[in-house]
Amino acid sequence: MKQSRGVLLSCLLTLVTAVAVNCREQDYQQLNSIDDLKKVFSEKSFPLHSLILLHWFANNVDIDNNNIVRLTFNPRGDFGSHYYGNYDNLLDPVPSGYEYFTVGNVNRPYGDICPVSQDFPEYVLYPRVIEYADTGRNRDRLIVSAQAQNYGPRMITEVYLTQHFRLQDRQGSRYDPEHTFQISTNLLQQLRLFSFNDNRPSLQELRDQFNRNIDDNQLNNIINIWGPDQAPLGLLFSIVIRDRTNLFGVCSSSRRWARDLAVKKTGEWQSCELQKTHLDVITGGNGKATILWRNVPLQQINDGAAVVLFKNQMDKASSNIYTRIQNTEGTYDTSVSLNEGLQARLHKAQGYWATIKEEICRGKEFQSPHAVSITGYAQLQLFVQDGKGCFRLYIKENCSGWKSDFFNSWVGLYTSAGKSPKDYESQQWQWATKFTQGQDSGEYQTFEYCTGTTVVPGLQARFMIESYNEKARTPIWRDV
Repeated sequence: MKQSRGVLLSCLLTLVTAVAVNCREQDYQQLNSIDDLKKVFSEKSFPLHSLILLHWFANNVDIDNNNIVRLTFNPRGDFGSHYYGNYDNLLDPVPSGYEYFTVGNVNRPYGDICPVSQDFPEYVLYPRVIEYADTGRNRDRLIVSAQAQNYGPRMITEVYLTQHFRLQDRQGSRYDPEHTFQISTNLLQQLRLFSFNDNRPSLQELRDQFNRNIDDNQLNNIINIWGPDQAPLGLLFSIVIRDRTNLFGVCSSSRRWARDLAVKKTGEWQSCELQKTHLDVITGGNGKATILWRNVPLQQINDGAAVVLFKNQMDKASSNIYTRIQNTEGTYDTSVSLNEGLQARLHKAQGYWATIKEEICRGKEFQSPHAVSITGYAQLQLFVQDGKGCFRLYIKENCSGWKSDFFNSWVGLYTSAGKSPKDYESQQWQWATKFTQGQDSGEYQTFEYCTGTTVVPGLQARFMIESYNEKARTPIWRDV
């Protein structure tokens, strides 16, 4: 009898173990390419925001030449991240020395008005897509298997795209295994081609590589809606999402995005990029604006063409800052001080005195390097005003205690990234609390200080939290 009970107990233990292993080990489909993404989005009801989250993640991790992926942020709080215990056995047990973390909660904890951890950029928080009503908001997440260390960049071995169940499914905060997919490094690499960097492939090259059914008029519409800087993300949506009806919109929660859209949509105009012509405003000598052009068709030059400088995208006034061009590439040094928003346009020109006729195409507005995070509620930017290097602090609204946090903090100007913290430009610094308040920008207040230094390639602003303890540094200023 005892033997029978032992056999029965052994069988029960074996059965329980088998069930537990079966519940724990899931084989999820791996997405290896954008074509795989297209198939998933056509077959599954996915939040559109998940594509934005995935694009953001791919462009904010480090991938080395050996395809080793490392996090560039703290997964214990930055960008809506936290430890994930895998208590519902969604995934296999994490390897020794690693932990699971979930990333992507765009909702700030209650009462956390001024977060210390890094927050998402506005294009992630306020996407330019109209979310489907039945998919809900803030459901999409990424789960990563990352090294458990508390220092330095953490290597990650696995990335999963998943989503919470809908409220009506009554599953609490669990993730839906039917909408869980493993993301390969190859897919991350493909998504990085759609980055916002200037050295990315052109929109036509991306279109030709991933979807030839999008014509140049549609590309131009994407630039109109998303703006030149974020057009790659708009193109990604048009490639992945087959049903593009009522796809794009503007989240009313973001004043900055609503303002930007008003700036971008100026009527019928063509981007020079779509004509494979490069046209830019760059940093010239003595803080002046220089127009750079390349690949202007020889036929247009023979028919008469000129490059013309305008104040910004909205500027419709006649401009007297122009020159007729004689070569397919070249530069034109203007007498106009460099400022954000300046834009070069290519026009037809007629006669010996180059009478300016209709517009052919236009380049991007000139923009200073992007702002970098100091804390979750503060950012630092190096920008140009009338040819001089200036500092701008972005402070989230209602963060009234920032001056106490930054009481001993200062920002200095450096001539190169290799300079030591003490080697800032003489007298080209200011206490953070002494900045002058500027115009509000979205959900941020701005505070600014302008140095007397003319912008030149290599300049950099750094934020010292106290003494020479560096907290953040901007990208270096480039001439192109």
